[in-house]
Amino acid sequence: MARLPEGFRHATVTCVVAIVLVAGAQPIAWASPATYVTDDCYHVRVRPDSIMFACADAGYTVTRLDWSTWRARTAVGRGVFHLNDCDPDCADGTYHRRRGQITMSGRRWCPDIDKYVFRRARVEYDHPLLDRSTTRFPLFCPL
Repeated sequence: MARLPEGFRHATVTCVVAIVLVAGAQPIAWASPATYVTDDCYHVRVRPDSIMFACADAGYTVTRLDWSTWRARTAVGRGVFHLNDCDPDCADGTYHRRRGQITMSGRRWCPDIDKYVFRRARVEYDHPLLDRSTTRFPLFCPL
């Protein structure tokens, strides 16, 4: 195999560096390994102590979170989940609490904040909460 001339190798390396720098402006998984979660509907955090899932009325939250895993593509933690039954309506409903585990997965690029956030959540309650042992729902970019 023939060796490339020194000038050609230098030009090739220069082009590759330029492509990497230009591509750096795009959301690339390996360039932004941190994944966040929207914790209060307006801010994002890594390993938050609590998360508000229902922004309109705070009808579904988790507190006292303890994270066992937090990686770019998945996070697993335990906490206390609070769910308003909205009976007879959300203003007069009762909050029910259960301990459980949350698993967040997927990544979504939020261009307004230039960060990745988790986009899916799955909660497994230690004891059923309002006749549910598991809840799945989408997560979102901050408002």
